[in-house]
This record gives sequence, C-alpha cells and structure tokens, in this order.
Amino acid sequence: MSASASVSWDNAAQEFGQKVDLTVRLREILRNYPEGLSILKEIIQNSDDAGARTVRFCTAEPRRSRGTNNDNNLDVLSNAMKGPSLLAYNSAKFTKTDFQSIQQIGESLKKDAKNKGTKTGRFGVGFNSTYHLTDLPMFVSGTKVVIFDPQAKYVPGINPANPGKMIDFSSNKGKNENGRNLVKSLPFVFDPLKVFGCDLGLGLKGDGDFNGTLFRYALRTHEQAKISRLSRQSHSIDKMRDLLKQLASVAPEMLIFLKNVERIEIYDWKSTEEEPTLLHETYITTQKNNHGTLKKKRAFMLNYDTSSNKPTAVDYILDIQSNSTGVQDEGEGKKNKTSSSSSSSRWIVCNQLGGGHASVMANDSELSHMKLVPYGGVAARIPCDDSTSSSNFITDGKAYCFLPLPINTELPIHINGYFELSSNRRDVWSYGSDMAGDGKARAKWNESIVQDIAAPSYIRLVQKAIRANLVTPENYESLFPLKTMKNNGDDIWGTLCREFYKGIRDLPVLFSECRAVTADDENGQWVKPSKSILPHNEKDTKLMEILALEKLPLVIPNNKELKENLLKYKTCTITASPANIRKYYSRRKPKNKNNNDTGGSLEHKEKKIEYAQYLLSYCLQDLSKNQYNTELSGCQFIPLANGTLGTFCVLPKHDENALKQLQKMGFAEKLSCIHALRTTGNNVDEAMESLLQKNSSPNDNNDNSAPIIGLDPYLICEKDTASLLTPNASNTIVNLDQIKDLNLKLFFRSREAHQQLNILSITPDMLADVVARSIPINWRGNESAPWDPSQKKIKKSNNNSGDDECECSWPDVQWFVDLWRFILCSSSSNTDFDIIHTIAERYCIVPTQQGIVCTLSPGASVIDFSSNQNNGGVHNQNKHEEENITKILVSLGVRIFHHEVFPKDLVIPKALWSYIFEPTIDGVIKVMDTALRRESSMGRNLLDQAGNETESELFTYFCNRSQREKISKHCKVMLRNYPIFESYSCDYDGTSSHGETKEETRTPQSFVPMKAGKVWYILEDATKEDKAFMTTSDFLVCKNKREVDFLVQLGAKKMSRSNFYKQLVLPSIAAGSSVCNEEEIKNAMIAKILLNTSSLEIENPGFSEFLSKSKCIPSAMTKTLNAPCDLYDPEVSQLINLMSDDSFPYEYFTEQPDLLFSLRKLGLQTKLSWDVILDCARSIEKEGTRIISQQQDVDNSENGEIEEDSKRSSAKARGKELLLFLDMYKETYFPEMKKKSHESRSSVLFRKVNNALFASDSSVEQKKREKQLQMSRVQQLLSIKWMPVHTKPPSPFLPWPQHCNPVESPVNTITSDKMWIASYSKRLVDKGDVHVSIELQRMFGWLNDVPIEEVALQLKMMSKSFDMMSRDINNKDEGLEKNVTLKNTLCQKITSEVGRIYHILDIVAGRRSEAEYECGVIKSMLYGEKWLWMGNAFVESEHVAFTNNVNASPYLFTVPQSVSCFKDLLAIFNVRKTFGSSDYCSVLSRMAEEQKQKPKVDKDNHNNTHSWSDEKTDLAVNLVQKISDDDRLRLKDFEIYAPTTTGEMVLANTMVYDDAPWLSKDLGGKKDLIYVHNKLSAAVCDKIGVKSVRKILLQSNQTDMIKFGDSVVHEAFGQSEALTRRLKNIIELYPEGPQQLSELIQNADDAQATVVKFVVSKKQHKKSSLLGQNMTEWQGAGLYCYNDATFTASDFENLSKIGQASKLQKLVTTGRFGLGFNSVFHWTDVPSLVSGDYLVMFDPHTKYVPGATDAARGIKIRFAGSDLVETFPDQMSPYMKLGCDMKRRFDGTLFRFPFRNDKTSAESEISKKQFGEDEIGELLEGFKKVASKVILFLRHVKKVEVYVEEDDEEGPKLLYSANVARRSKIVTRENAGYLSSSLAASLRLQPSNDWNAIANFVAGSGFKMSKEAFYSKLMNTSENQLPRTKHIVTTNFVEFNDDNTEDKNPTMNVSDQYLICQALGGGECRAMACQPENFDLKFLPWAGIAVHISRNGQDPPKNQRGNAFCFLPLPAETGFPVHINGYFELSANRRDIWIGDDMSGSG
Repeated sequence: MSASASVSWDNAAQEFGQKVDLTVRLREILRNYPEGLSILKEIIQNSDDAGARTVRFCTAEPRRSRGTNNDNNLDVLSNAMKGPSLLAYNSAKFTKTDFQSIQQIGESLKKDAKNKGTKTGRFGVGFNSTYHLTDLPMFVSGTKVVIFDPQAKYVPGINPANPGKMIDFSSNKGKNENGRNLVKSLPFVFDPLKVFGCDLGLGLKGDGDFNGTLFRYALRTHEQAKISRLSRQSHSIDKMRDLLKQLASVAPEMLIFLKNVERIEIYDWKSTEEEPTLLHETYITTQKNNHGTLKKKRAFMLNYDTSSNKPTAVDYILDIQSNSTGVQDEGEGKKNKTSSSSSSSRWIVCNQLGGGHASVMANDSELSHMKLVPYGGVAARIPCDDSTSSSNFITDGKAYCFLPLPINTELPIHINGYFELSSNRRDVWSYGSDMAGDGKARAKWNESIVQDIAAPSYIRLVQKAIRANLVTPENYESLFPLKTMKNNGDDIWGTLCREFYKGIRDLPVLFSECRAVTADDENGQWVKPSKSILPHNEKDTKLMEILALEKLPLVIPNNKELKENLLKYKTCTITASPANIRKYYSRRKPKNKNNNDTGGSLEHKEKKIEYAQYLLSYCLQDLSKNQYNTELSGCQFIPLANGTLGTFCVLPKHDENALKQLQKMGFAEKLSCIHALRTTGNNVDEAMESLLQKNSSPNDNNDNSAPIIGLDPYLICEKDTASLLTPNASNTIVNLDQIKDLNLKLFFRSREAHQQLNILSITPDMLADVVARSIPINWRGNESAPWDPSQKKIKKSNNNSGDDECECSWPDVQWFVDLWRFILCSSSSNTDFDIIHTIAERYCIVPTQQGIVCTLSPGASVIDFSSNQNNGGVHNQNKHEEENITKILVSLGVRIFHHEVFPKDLVIPKALWSYIFEPTIDGVIKVMDTALRRESSMGRNLLDQAGNETESELFTYFCNRSQREKISKHCKVMLRNYPIFESYSCDYDGTSSHGETKEETRTPQSFVPMKAGKVWYILEDATKEDKAFMTTSDFLVCKNKREVDFLVQLGAKKMSRSNFYKQLVLPSIAAGSSVCNEEEIKNAMIAKILLNTSSLEIENPGFSEFLSKSKCIPSAMTKTLNAPCDLYDPEVSQLINLMSDDSFPYEYFTEQPDLLFSLRKLGLQTKLSWDVILDCARSIEKEGTRIISQQQDVDNSENGEIEEDSKRSSAKARGKELLLFLDMYKETYFPEMKKKSHESRSSVLFRKVNNALFASDSSVEQKKREKQLQMSRVQQLLSIKWMPVHTKPPSPFLPWPQHCNPVESPVNTITSDKMWIASYSKRLVDKGDVHVSIELQRMFGWLNDVPIEEVALQLKMMSKSFDMMSRDINNKDEGLEKNVTLKNTLCQKITSEVGRIYHILDIVAGRRSEAEYECGVIKSMLYGEKWLWMGNAFVESEHVAFTNNVNASPYLFTVPQSVSCFKDLLAIFNVRKTFGSSDYCSVLSRMAEEQKQKPKVDKDNHNNTHSWSDEKTDLAVNLVQKISDDDRLRLKDFEIYAPTTTGEMVLANTMVYDDAPWLSKDLGGKKDLIYVHNKLSAAVCDKIGVKSVRKILLQSNQTDMIKFGDSVVHEAFGQSEALTRRLKNIIELYPEGPQQLSELIQNADDAQATVVKFVVSKKQHKKSSLLGQNMTEWQGAGLYCYNDATFTASDFENLSKIGQASKLQKLVTTGRFGLGFNSVFHWTDVPSLVSGDYLVMFDPHTKYVPGATDAARGIKIRFAGSDLVETFPDQMSPYMKLGCDMKRRFDGTLFRFPFRNDKTSAESEISKKQFGEDEIGELLEGFKKVASKVILFLRHVKKVEVYVEEDDEEGPKLLYSANVARRSKIVTRENAGYLSSSLAASLRLQPSNDWNAIANFVAGSGFKMSKEAFYSKLMNTSENQLPRTKHIVTTNFVEFNDDNTEDKNPTMNVSDQYLICQALGGGECRAMACQPENFDLKFLPWAGIAVHISRNGQDPPKNQRGNAFCFLPLPAETGFPVHINGYFELSANRRDIWIGDDMSGSG
C-alpha cells in the first residue's frame, strides 16, 4: 500500500462495528421469556437435564439474622438481598461443564457431542428468564457459591466485563477460610441458602460439600424495580406463593415425560421458623420390583444406541400421586394443620426412538450441527379403576418438549418430542413459505417427529389400552382425536391425526355390538375399521330395524366427531349410506324363510310394502335425478296396487323418430306404438303391421295383461285414472293414493324416473291410450252413436272367441264425468294443442241432449250452454235473452252439449272450444258462422232471408252481450260483416241532398255492414252548432250510451267535446277557417269555450293549458290574436305604467267579468314574476363579478380606484334597491312569512282537521309541488350574489380575505355583531339605511348561529393573521416604543375577542357525547395549529398543560387563567394536567435541532461556542435534572440531549462526566472525550446514560482478579456472549429464506423509502487494489439491496447496536433494526453498505476488514469527496451500480452481502452455509410467491424489484417486480356534504382517509410527540374520531423471462385489487395500551384487514387462506379468507404471535 493511500485511508476511515450490551441482551431475553409458570418450567427442565430426581421450590420470608438488628448500616449487597426470595433446589450437583455453560448466554454446552444432544434446554438462555424475578440470582452447589450482578452495581469490586463472583467455601485451610468468613459476615445474603441439607461449610461436619444445587432468587422490590435496567416489574412473596399454587395444580403433568425428575415438592419458610414447611408434593409411585425398570424406561433416550436405525418402542404405565397439606401459622411458633387433600392419576405413556424420515434426518451429516434426536411419544390419562366414565380422560392435550409447552393440540393426548423450538421454548418451529435452509429443515424435522414417531406411538397407546382392558367399550372413544383440527388439519397436529387414522385402519380398535359375525358374539366384539359399517344417521331407527333383519353388522360411535374423522381420513369406508344400501339390495337375492326366521326385510308378510317404500325413500336421499337408472336398477322396491313388489329395471330405448312417424300415420295410442317398436327392434314397417293388425279388430283388444318385464312400464295412477282402468290391471299400475310418503309420490311422478326406469305416469300425450282402454269397443270407429243413459247394459258386436254376444256396461253420466275430468286434466297440464287432437275425430265421447254421442269435431256444431250454469251470475241475468238466441241457433242445426257432463270444478281448456263452442259472444258468433256456412253449402242463406226484426234482435243481442263480454278481434271482423247497423245517407251541412233545409236531416237506410276501410265517428248529444263541424266525417246513429259503447268496440271513433274543440274549432279559428268568418260568431264560440273551460279541463286534463297557449284572444289595440298567458291583467295599476296597451286583452273580453275571470284562470299575468326578480338578481351578480375580476387585473392607480369604487357603488346600490323591494313586498313573494296570529286556536284546529279529512290526493300533491317550487326560488335567490357587503375590514386587526366582491349571496353574509367570529369565511353585509325585517333576516340566515367549523376557521386564521401582523410590526422602522404600542394594542384586541370564540367552541365541546361530529370538525381544523392564546402569542395545544414544574418557555406553556375556564374545549384537545419526562426529552431534542440551525461564533479565537443564550443552557440543565428524577421512566430507551461544558446540545450517551478530576484531561484515556455541563451531578449523569471517566479507565485496564474484600480471594464469574455466537443465535431465530428480504424491506419502510431493489450479482470482481489482503475472498457473487432513503446519523448508530436500537422508542416503526438486519449473516460474514457520504463494512470475526478490532468490529469510511475510488478501485467497483459512483454523495442506501465460498464458510463461526445457484434460485422463487403480499400494508414502500446480474453482462436484468399501482380512498363520512367546498379544503378531513392517517396520528405534527402526550391524546380522543382508513389498493406483479429486458413484454402480469380497512381502535385494547405501567411495552391498538376482491378484473382465486400480518406477512395463517394486519406482540424473529396461558406480568 502506498504512502498516499495510507494517508487517504487514515483520514477517511473510523472505527465502526457491532456491539452487545449485557443488560440490553438480558432485557431482550426477558421479553421473549414471559413471566409466570414458564420460569418454573425452565428451572425444572434444567434440573432434569442435570439428572436430578427431586426438585423443590420454597418461598422464603426474610431471615432474622443474628446480631444485625440495625438494617440502616447494611452494605449495598446485603441491603439489596435482605428481602424475601424464591428458593429452587434440585438433587443434582453442578459439573465443571455446567459452571462453564451458565456463564455463556446463548452458547449452551448441552448439545455437545458428549451429551449427544439429549438435553432439553439451552442453559444460557433459559436460566436467564429468572431475571424476571431478581436482579441478583445466586446459587450454591458443591463447595461453590455464585452471585450474578449483570448491572455491576451491587457486588463490591464487580467487573462490568464479567459481572459475577464465585466463592469457594470448602474446608481447605488457607485461602478458602476467608470464603467461609465472608459467608458468616453477610447473613442477609447467605443464610437463606442454609436449607435442604446445605450448611455452606459451617455445619458440624465441616466439609461443606453440598450434594445438590440450590438457587436463591431475591425478589426484586418496588424500589429496585424503579432503577433496574433489567426489568421494572417488582414481585412480592404472596405473588410467588400464588405462582407455586399454580405449579401444584399442574405438577402431575410436569412429570409425565421427564427423564429423571420423579418428585416435585413445594415449601413455605416463615421468618419465625427454623425449617421450611412442606405444602405440596407430587411424585411417581411404583412397586418395589418395578422401580428400576420404570426408571430405566424413563431415561431410555439418555443411553440410546446411535448406530441403530430400527425404531425402538418404550411403553409404560405411570402412576402419579399428589398430596397437599394446608398449614396455618397461629403465632408464637404454633402450627395448625388444616384439611389436606390427595389425588392420583394414571397415565399410559408410549415413547419411541427412531423411525422413518426422522431417523434419516438425524443421521444426515449435513444436519449434524443441529444434534437432532429422533425421540418422541404420547401420553393419555386413563381411569385408575374400572370406571366406564370418560371424565378421567383429557380433552385438550398439550405439546411437550419433555415439559408442557403453551400449545394446545386439541387432542386427547399429550405429545412429547425432541422438537425444534423457538429460543424461548414456547413455539414449535413450523413451516412457512418464507423459509429455506436450516429453518426449513427444522420445520421438516418437527413434522417428521409427529409423523414417524408420535403417530406410531399413539396407535400403540390405543392398542395397549384396549388389549389390557384399560378402557371399556363405553369410554374407549375418549382416546381418539375427536375435535375438528384448526386450519383444516394442515398443521403438524393435523398430520398426527391423519397418520393415526391411517394406521388403525386394519387394527381391531372399534367396538361393534353386531350379532351376525358368530353365534357367540351376543355382547359384541372389537373389529377392524376397514371391515366395519358406520351408520349414516344414528337416529334412523327404522333403517337399523331393516338392516337387523338383513343381519348386517354395525359400529355406532357415541361421538359424532369420531365418526366424522373415521370417514374424513378414510379409516372406515363403508357406511349405511343410501349408496351402499342401493348397492346391497340391487345384488340381493330373495331369502327363503325357515322355521326360525321370517326371511329378509322384503319377504316380511305384513311389512314388506312398508319396508320397500322406506328403503326406496332412503335410497333416493342422495341421488341426483340422472342416476336413477344406474343406482335403482335391480331393486325390488315398486309397490303395486295388488300388494306385490315390482323390480326396477331399465327399458330399451325406442326410436323417437319412428314413434313420430307412427303417430303421424294416425296411430294415436302412444304406448301401443312404443310396445310395437320395442318388439320389432324399432322397425317402423313391422311395427306398423303389428298395429294395423291390432286395429283391424277394434273389439279384440285386451290391454290389461301384465306388463312384460324389460318391455313395458308400470303405469302410475291416482284418483280418477285408477277408476277408469279396469280392476284387472291392478298388477300393472302403482296407485299413488296408497302411498303416504310425499317424497315417494314426487319420485313416482318425476320425469327423470320415467325416462330412466320402467315406471311411467299417465301423461297428456297418452290420452288416446287411456280413452281407448276405457270406452266401449262398440263405439270405436263411428262418428256418432245412440246413447241412452237409462239403459244399463249393451251388447258387443263381437268377442274374442266368436261365441255368443256378450254384454258390457253402458257408460252412464258419471262415467262421462270421470272421463272428461281426465281429458280436461290432461289438457290443462299440457299447453300443446295437439293433446286434444289425439282423441278428436276418433272416439265417440261427446254426449248431447239430443240423445246421441258423437266424435269431438267442430263439424258437429256443438255448443255448450252448461258452462253458463256452471259459471252462474253474469250469464244467467237474462234467461229470456238466452232462450231466444238458443232457439235461433237450434233452428240453424246447432247441437247442445249435455249439461251434466263437464265437471264444475275444472276449467275448460281453450283448445276444446275449437271442437265444442263455448256460450260466449265469440262462441255464438262462431257457431252461427259455422251454421250459416253449412247451410250456404246446401244452397240456403237464412240470415239474408230474415227480416228487419231479426236483424234488430241480433243487433240488440250482440249489443247487450258486448257490455258483459269482450269480442275477439276475429269475431269483430265477422260481426262487422253482418248487415245489422244503421247509418246516415248524407253529410250534414244544413241542407239535404235535395237542397231542402231541415232542422235535422236523417235518412235511415236498410241495415248495412260496417265495412272495413271507412272511418265512422260518434258524437254524443251534438247540438246544431256542433253539427256544423261534422261535415268532414261519417257519423253513425246511436240511441243510447250502450249502443255508443258497442259501436266504439267495433271500431267507430268516439269524439269528446274537448277534442272536438281542440281538433276542429280552435285550429279553425286560429287558421281563419271559412266555417266561421263572422267575428260575432267567432267571439261567441270563444266565449262559450271560455265559460266551459273548467268542465273541459276535467274531461281532458291539459285542455286549459292548451287553451292558455292557443292564439285565440285579440289584443286591445291591434286585435292581434294572442294566447291568454301572454297578456296582462288591465285592472292591476302597478302594471299599467310598466306595460304597453297591446299587452292587454280586447275590451269584449275585459268588459264581461266572467270572461275576464276565465282569462285570469288561464294565466293572465297580474304581477312581476319570480323569473323577472331572479333575472334582476343575476344581473347584479354578473356586474359584481366583473368588478372583482377587473380589480385583480388593473393597477392600483388613483383613477382606477375611483372608477372601481363607482362600479362597486352601482352594484351595491342595485342590491339595496332589490333588498328594499323584497322587504316591501315580502308577504307577496314569501307567503310563508304571513303571520297567522289572528287565527284562534279553534280555527287553526278546524282548518287542519278539514284539510286532513277533505283534501284530495291531487290537491295535496299540488301543494307539495308548489312548496317545492317556492323553495327552489328562494334557494336561488339566497345563492345568487346580489347582497351588498363591505369590501374592506371595519377593524385593521380583523381576519379578512385578500379580495372581496361588493355583492355576495345572502347565505354567505353576516351582520356586524358576528364579524369577530366569522369575518374570514363570511362577508359583512352593508345594508346602509335599509331596514330589513326580522322575517327576511331569518330567511337570510343572519339570526342563525355561525357554523362551528367557521368559528374554528376564524380562530385558525386569527392566529395566522396575528403572526403576520406581528412580523409586520417588528419590521417597521417607526421606533421601538411605537412598535411596542402597536403590538400591545393588537394583543389587547385579540384578548378581548378570542374569549368569545373559545366560549362558543367550549359549549360544543361540552356536548361532545351528542356532538361528536362537530367536535371532530373542531379538532380537524385546529389540530397541529397554533390556536391557544397565551396573552402575547398563539401556541399549539400539545405544548400546553395546566401545571408545569419547570419554566420551559418558549417550548412548553401553562394554561392562562383566562383560558382555563374552557375545560371542555381543552379536554377534547387532550391538554394534560402536567408534563411528563418524555415531553422534556422532546424539548431537549427540539433545542438541539434549533441549535443546529444557529451559526457558530468563535469567542476568543479558541472555543467553538454556539450563539446560544445562557438562559437556554440553564433551561436545558433544569430539564435534564427534572428527567432524572422520574423513576418510572426507562431513560436508557430514550435519546436524551444535554448541554456540554460549552453549551452545545449533544446526546447524553456520547458524553462523559469527570469523576477523576485529579487526572489531566490531556491524559491518553481522557483525551478527545466530550464532557457534560458541570452543573449536572454524577447521580444525574448516571441516570441519563452519561459515562463515568473512571469506569472508562477501569474497562481499559481490566483484570480477571479484583479484590472483593480485604482478605477474600475470589474468581471473576459472570455472564457474557461472544458477538459471533450472538449472531449465530440470531440467524437460528430467523429462518433462512425470503424472510431476510422482507426484513430489509421492513427496514427500508421504517426509513420511509418508497422503492426497494434486490440484485443477485454473479460477478467476480478484481482482487488487486483492495483495502486489505484478506478481502479477496469477498469479491465474488453477492446480493445487493437498494432503497431510496438515506441513512441518518442515528441510523448508523442503531445499526452498530444489537437488540438495542432506538426504534424501540418510536411507536410507528415495524421492526427492531438491531435484530432483523443481522439475519443477513445467513449469507455473509462481511455485510457492507453505502449511504449518504459513508461506506460501512462489518467484520464480526475481525479478520477480514482492516482496522476492525474487538471493540469496533468494522469500519466507517467517508468516501464522498475523497480519492478512494482511484486509490482502491477494485474494492470500490462492486458498489458502483444503481446510481452510486463512490465519488459523490449517494442519496439512497445500497447494501452488499457477498456470499460465503468454500474457504470462508469453513472458517466462519457464524454459519457454515454456502449460497450457490440452487439456493439463489430457491430464494428468488420463494420471494416471488409473496412479493405482492409484502407490500400490502407497508406505509411507504410502494415498489419492489428483483434483478439478476450475470458475470459476463454489463448490467442487471429485471426478473420480476411488485408495486402498489394505486390506493383509492373510500370516503365514508356521512356529514361530508354538510361543508362547503371552501371549508372542506381548509378542514383537515382528508388525512382521516389518507393511507398514513393512523401513522400521522401516532407521530403527531411538528416535533416528535412524547409518549405521555401520545397516550393521553389516544385515551381522550373519542372512538368515533380515531383515524380509520378504507382504500381500494391495486397491486401489480410483473415477471420477465431471463432473456427479457424491461422494454420487452412481460411473461406474466397480475393485477390484484384489495379492499383494505384499517383503524386505530378503542375499547379494552386502547385501555390496556394507555395504562401507564404498559407505556414501556409501546402497545398500539392498530389493526386492519385486506380482502382480495379481484384479479385481472375477474373474481379472485377461490378458497384463499389469509395470513396474519405485522405490516409484513407472518407465517401464521388466520383460517379466514382475509389477511389480518395488527400491531401484534411478536417473538423476536417476527414469526410467532405472542400467546399462552402460563404467563404473568408483561408476558
């Protein structure tokens, strides 16, 4: 290295490295190890590992030491240990290894090769959980006593580097004699150890060798807790007694899996007693001859054979006895034994060593460093006697690692295993998607323990319990896992369940009461699950009865959960399910009965039909409708009408096309066609021949034979159809009336069953089949036949045998009724017309009153008048009319249908009326038409031959019937063609066709038809004048209204009088038609219309409006026709002077009052309209707006000002005139203002009742519309800017906007009495001398209270205005005295007015329970603003309290007396009673920041002194002293600034105080130190973290031997932890995998970075010009992490500390920089970073980076502006990427983590792991899966990119990226519309919806909010006002191929949308966080959820399972379909949420 290079290196580099503080390390351990039973578990675990058989716990009261009555003279150590303590004894003696192990934190020797990894705990970590109880743990073992003092403050001569002492008190003469003397001299310290056989060498034997170990934990007192740097939790002896009571209750379960400990005893040692009293004992009881065997089995794993891979089972029964004795102290040494209790429990324990993949992993050389032991087991509690109860079994087992863990498995067993646990032994290491390497292996190991060891042990346990009769058939199920597992059984306990149920499948572990296996099995037997049958429904007793007859075995579990799990895991596969029942019965053969048996269920004589129906119903339960053919075929379940059973089968398919062909050929009987097709193989020709042969002998049909199985279906019949078919067909039908089960009826009716099986309902398309089988054969083939219902029998013409004729029943009327009921029902159930036609023209089925039966045909001309009788009512009103028309129809040859046949309860289908005519008007027309056509075909035209009388009767009949019935369109056409209508022969114009004048000319003609193509009109009651306008149309003659309606129905047009006027009269007048040329006639017609306007309007709504707008009224001057609404009333005097003469009507209409009245009703205008008034107001607004816009553009010249003033005056003057006019006519334009005081109470009541009773709906609706119109007009008037206002403030101190319009809308104006509370948001009205009535003032809103948000805005702007005016006054050059006067005047004015504003706001704040929104507005407006008036300035409320013990002005203030009265207002801003220490810390931080902005001045040319007043330095000193007095505050956790001797504000932990003044400051050790201000005492300095000079000097000259006393020689004995070992433990906590990348993202987010980039670089850099020779191994491949935030000075400091970063005191940071960052040591031993001006390199081994030392294991180099790049180019080249050039300042942060190679991994003390291609791929692939989720809840980072850089490429290539594309707010505030847009911009409403609204609330505004201030603010803020956010968050994930670049198309682009809702909550969570004792835990009630709502615009993937988040995803799944984010308390590695039931204190 060159000389220049050396100089550059020395100038640029400084020491920098990571350090471990012991007290901080212990605090971290305590945070992970909760208080409570877990501490005692650790003690028991350590005792078991040591081989102890007995463990004792004792609560000891303070000892009354001899000769030490005066406690005031005690030394520091005795004084600290004189109180009560907890003693823990075990019967094992400490070994040399144990003494070594207990000194090493996190580096236990329990897993060394000698122990083969069989010891459970890590002594160094677990033991330290006892620091929860004490600051000074001590123990005695053998001849050694050890005391630990990690704070180095109690034990004399303690070495901070090795904080502990070990004293030897053995009997050897010489040096150890002093040890015994020391023990004697300190009785308060050592006397409590003289118990359980320990005499500390002072006993009679004198050897002092204690064969055991006894720990003493002197309980931390309240005073010690105040100053302790380990824990602030104090403990009393009563609290310890309660803890031991808890231990006694669970002690039996502690012993189950321990290897050595057999007995746990609990004692209490009173101060008055010599010996402790036994309170409880729990021990293992064994028979004498069995003790050795049991002992060997329990300790089996301690001596196992490592070479054997064969699984070894170790099972035994464990009996545990517990005895408790209650003892009371009655004083004077007397003891009174009270009631004692004892209990016993029996456990079956099954252990196993080795097995499956667990053995493979244990013998894997690559995992040898993990010391895996394949050992585990299970235990179940069983009854101690022969009890059948299940209450003795456990129901919620726990996981064990030899001692119970706080993990509930929800299993009936405890599960023990040599699990891989978290360091605090609370969580089983579980697999997560963010794992790789050892972390993944640890999770896989735990899974293997459960699957390969615990599961087989569990199976053996159940087998053993059954075989040994330890359980009974009644309770054995309690051993099975019954509960549904969490997360669907995806955790390791679910794995155990699956393996258990899989393993017992072929083992006899289920009990069956079955009698069918053998004849001797009357009491049942144990069966294999694979052979057993489970009930489908245990409550189904009927099925159980049936299956019993079938002799099938069943296993009926008592627990539903057991059955569910047996089926879930396929342990049992056979159930009595419908499917299995179907399978059995489809293969079942009929069973023969014998003497002792009734046969099977289907052979039962009495119940076979019942059983068959039940079985069929059961088998249908799970069938879909398309499974009948495959599932029911072969089942004999069809109940036939004759009492037998039919078998289901599948019929062969028939060809539907062939069937249609046959039907088209005329074969209407569908079933016969199908049968023919099936028998002929769907051959149409052969089927046709078969059918023809059958039809050739119509009387030779026998369709009642039994159906052929496989060809014919069984018919489903019910009700009438069963009676139609012959009784001989009962073996072919299923009578549904005999089936009671509704579902079975539905099945037999279902279309799917008919399609798939051999059953068929009689459907409408089988109508011909039913009719053919029902009617007499003699009637077939005839069109008609005689029928005499009185005759009983008829003879057949032929029979089958050809013998004599035989008789059959002649159908009677009832038979026809049933037949037609069936026909009608069939027709009504099918909408097809073709159903009726299948029987039409074929069968004689229509009976008539003429005594014949005929076919169903329209040619038969049959009409049914019986339907009139059936319908009754309407058609029977005129019997005479019906009789007449009947005679006419009968004379035309019409037949009448028999009136009794049609069922009265059925509707006749429309299709039937195509064959039989109904007696409607349409039916009569049609049947008459049919008759006329038939007669016409025979040459007769009866209707033409009829006379006028017949035609008139027909017209009258149809006219009358048309009133009751509607005529169809087709029939209307037919009817119009009949010549039955009268008409005029000429048009009417006053003369006849012969020129004769008649009053009324009417020439009737013969009756004529209403032929199509001609329009006929009808006008009722037409007058002579009306008929003058009827010349253009033909009109029909009508005599009455009934005829009018009839003619209109047939198409004649009826013209109303209003339409007559609208269509003919008024248009003719307007057009000047020649019909009325005379003015007199025209005016008379108009007058007639005007006088009848009201009636015309009623007839034709809108007529008045039409008339109002019709030009029909001549004007007064020119007689021009005008619409009435366009003219004005001539009787209104005000309008005469304003309007012209042509604006009024012609005098003809004004002289007649009635006509003028009508014109007024038509809209004759009588006053100025609202529209005119509004137009006037808008013109004023326009003029005012033009003025204000010109004012902003024109220079302020004198002329310009005069011109503008004149314009202002013009606009204002017009506004005043309009105001005067409105006030004058207010009752006209504002009728609602009319006073109703003249009305009496009774008249008002009468008016309201009258309106309620008699007001019509239309009038009410009209009033409502009028009211809405009036409101709209008034609203427009109020919103238009026409009101004159002041443009300049009346007072110079009044808050005022910059530009003011001379006019403003009335709603935005106020009067002068309110100007000081709303002058900024509203304008001050300038009404001059215009008097405005109270009513108008109320309407304008001048009498209303000013909205609270405007009052708050006024206060805000008053503060800003005050600041601005104060600056202007200070900048004036008018002299100091005048400036002071102006300032005083300003302050006096503010003081006089601000109280009024406070009063208004205070009233609202006092109603905050019902005015939450208003209070929220106040807080939103004033939050973070200076609004509290101190008399001379405004300040923020956060800097104010009611009292203050320190005068900290101008930083902190006390509430003035003038403001203190507004307590409610101050309360909603959380103004506190007083300030806390964290507030003073914040002030000191503000002072330091303020000082940095001040320039330094050089006094006397030698001292750097800040321009800082002595008053501020004194203030800083006072604040530091005040802070140090606070015993509750953990000062070490805060950054406390203090003044130096020169007044500079510096962090306290970087300074020293001089407690060695006799030494020169130029001495080597004291040189270059920063000294604190000399006014701060040593005690204060110690408390705030200022270092002692003497302690620094002492640490720099450490020795191992320091004198404890004058003559005691002892050994330094304390706890410590090597940095490399610490880092190794950290990376064991943080599993390898994508989580490391998440940790780096978390740190970037805490630093407020927005972009993070990862680059995997495979480049090999040059190795010549490096900082040191050993750096060559770190120039290869590595991982880079970039973010766009820059390190601050505190960030560099935090990074150098492990587990003690200042982020712990920041409430809104996610991580702990000191731990999370160090997980990167998975990859590297030399991490480095570039940020700002610095390059930092770490070297924990101190062997690679030059200059790294044990004190500073790394370097920090300032590269900016240096020549390092030129001097060490190869060293700097790896950092020159992503915008960093190593020359200029780098605005960002770039981490580099070079991967270990073969050499460095072999030498590493941190990790032997190398990172190759496979590991890189796994890392990137794993992170890709979670990249989109990582950014969901982050506060700042919005984009993460991953790159790869190959060795031969120039730059990195993008692999994939995830980013937040958009966060869209969802505004939910209900009252948002309440605010104007201008105020909404002023109010801080938006942050409540901002993404970081919660973080901003926590952080506060301006300087950092103190902890007390925040929690005070949190507790006093209403829950409704706490920030809540709702966002739609869109994330994009983009992936590229390896050969892609950024400008190419991606291979994957996924866009996800989430609904994310977050809130800062209240309730118990907030109350817990705000408890002062929890301040140090920094709880935040912050939580949120994310719901995945879409992916790429579509629905998201289904069955997604949400993760738990602590801003980054955790491995834990929530079991919900949403992600849940919370400010959870986590374990140190951020993997586990803190939970458990064995904790107390902060845990």
